[in-house]
Amino acid sequence: MPHYIAKKIAQIAPMLEEALVDLFELHRDELVALDTVDGISFDIIPSAYQTYAAISFRQQSDYLSMDPYNEDRALMYSPGDWEYYSLLEYRTCRSEKFREAAKYIFRIFEEIYEEVGEYDGIQQDINHLLYSSIAEGAMQRSVAAKLQECGVDAPIIEYRFQYGFDYMVMDVDSPTLFNYCDLVVADRMTKMADKKLIDTAFYKMDIKSSPEKELKEIEAVFDAFLIKHDFKLKSSGIQEIVYENEYSKLLFDFDNYGTRWGYMAPPAILYINTATGKRYSVASLLEKLFFTDFEALFNNYFRIKEFGYYESYHKIITGYLENIMNDRAFSWAEGLK
Repeated sequence: MPHYIAKKIAQIAPMLEEALVDLFELHRDELVALDTVDGISFDIIPSAYQTYAAISFRQQSDYLSMDPYNEDRALMYSPGDWEYYSLLEYRTCRSEKFREAAKYIFRIFEEIYEEVGEYDGIQQDINHLLYSSIAEGAMQRSVAAKLQECGVDAPIIEYRFQYGFDYMVMDVDSPTLFNYCDLVVADRMTKMADKKLIDTAFYKMDIKSSPEKELKEIEAVFDAFLIKHDFKLKSSGIQEIVYENEYSKLLFDFDNYGTRWGYMAPPAILYINTATGKRYSVASLLEKLFFTDFEALFNNYFRIKEFGYYESYHKIITGYLENIMNDRAFSWAEGLK
C-alpha cells in the first residue's frame, strides 16, 4: 500500500472524532428525547457495492423479551433490528463535518480498491484498517463527553472494559461477529500495561547483547576494585564471567538470570576462596552486614540519584565486596596481602 494512503488512513480517527462531536451537538434535541440508551453503533460502511454512514442507538427493549433475565444477544449486536437504527444518517443529518468525514473514508476505500485491483482477496485486510481507525475515532473522550451533555449515559472508556454499555463498530461483511471498539480498548490496555512494566525496575535492566558488552559493563563498574585487588580476567562467556587473583575468584554468574529470556537480570556474584573452596554469595552477606539497609541503599542509587538498575545493583555489591576483602573474620582473609 502506498505511503500516502497510510497517511490518509491516519487522519480518519481525528477527523471522525471532530465530526461526531459536531453531529451530536447539532442533534442534541433528538438525543435528549431518547429513552435509556445502553449501546451505540457507528455504522460507517465503505464497500465496493455500497457506501453508508449512520449512527444507531440501542435500548434494552431492542433485545429483552418479556423475561428481563432472558436477553437475545443476537439482537444486541444487530443494529438493523433496533428501534433507533440509523437515527442520524449522513445524507440527511445537519452536520456537514460528519458528511465530509464519511465521504473521506469512502474515498480512501476507493483509492485502496483501485490500487490493489483484486478486492475479494484482501477485502478483510482493507476493512480491518478502516474499521480500526473508525473505532479509534468513535472511542475518544470528547465523543463520550458530548453524548453525556446530550443526555446519553455513555461512559468514557479508555484503558479498561466496562460492562452495561456497548460502543460498536462492526464489519458487516465479516464471517464472524467482531467489534472493533473492543479491539481499540484491548490495544490501549496492552500499551498501558507495557508502559507500566517498562517503568518498573524489572524492565530497566540492561539488555544482554553479548559477553563482550557485559564485560565492559562490569569493568566500568568494578574497575577500581579489580585493580586494587589485582584481579585479572580469566574467562568470559554467555553464562559467566570470571576474574581471579592469587587467592580467590570473582564470578559473575548469569546462568538462570535471564539470558534465556532476552533481558539482563542482575547476575549472581560469587566470591570464591581458592584455598578453601568456600563460596560467598551476595545474599549470604546480608546477615553478616546486618547494619546495612539494602533497600535504602538501592533506593538511594536507583530512585534518588537515578542510576540504572544494573549500575545501582553493582554499586551496592562493590561495597559488599570491599567489606569481604577487608574483613579478617572470614577464614580466607589471611590470604590477603
